[in-house]
Amino acid sequence: MKNELDIINTREIRTLCTARINEMTIDESGASGRNIEFELGEYPDFEVAYQRHAWQACVRAIAYRNNFYAERCRKAIRYAYKFQNINGSFGESNFFETVGFLEAHLHCDLLLDDMNQQTSEIGTDKILSAINWLNEKQKNVFNDDWIAFASSQDKANLVAGTASLFSLFARKFCRPDFFDIEKNLVETLLSDFQTCKGNFIEKNGYDSSYQTVTLQHLLFVYLYSKNPILKQKIDKSLDLGWQWELSRILSTGKILTDGNTRTGPTGAENKEVNYPEVIEALIYWGYASEQPIVLQTARKVWEYFQLALREV
Repeated sequence: MKNELDIINTREIRTLCTARINEMTIDESGASGRNIEFELGEYPDFEVAYQRHAWQACVRAIAYRNNFYAERCRKAIRYAYKFQNINGSFGESNFFETVGFLEAHLHCDLLLDDMNQQTSEIGTDKILSAINWLNEKQKNVFNDDWIAFASSQDKANLVAGTASLFSLFARKFCRPDFFDIEKNLVETLLSDFQTCKGNFIEKNGYDSSYQTVTLQHLLFVYLYSKNPILKQKIDKSLDLGWQWELSRILSTGKILTDGNTRTGPTGAENKEVNYPEVIEALIYWGYASEQPIVLQTARKVWEYFQLALREV
């Protein structure tokens, strides 16, 4: 499989960057998303999850060799740490919101480091404090019956995101306990959340939008993990998972949503398919697996998405 930097430096990713982030996504202060409104006093609470846009800025910075977005990426990460509590948490943000941000942070630092560029330069003590908070929270929330908790959440993408985060932690800090958490989370995800058809369980069913989020997180684990046996298991899971997802994409590029439990008309969350996320995941998988048909599908989905935007 190709490495992530090779994938980012493709024409398809450069094209998608303009749909994923622009100069208004991250403020001069470093605040992102709703946190820009919070900074202006127009939103009540700081939410660390919005700072995960740092990763999108990082990808655009690398794809275009653009220092503006590289600095916006670093500012978004630094801004979040202004709200870090003594115990390592961020404001009132919960476990999974914190996971989303920290995954983006570690991901950015590893990519920038691989490019020999300046990272966010957050002190190791602050990162480890956040890790330790998550680790303790994970023990308290999941404890010995973590599978039961995950099943009650019924959202495979949250498990996959947590696995990706600890994989990045393991890569950066080389601590055996992080490697163990990475392995346990992935094995739980594959054994308890992926069906024999390939779909991952979301709210006691399937979802053609969130499926790609889970697959993208799994691919990140594959790209950064140092566990060859685990990577073999992930490779099989990715192939099966993408077979299912591709069966939900029409030749026109439209993604089928009938039967979805979270997005689309049948979903419970009043959300639409996140086309940019799906396209990004398709591009990553197409290049990582070296399957031209997947890249052709990504282009079809992109064309459908652009046509849908013009019709709005």
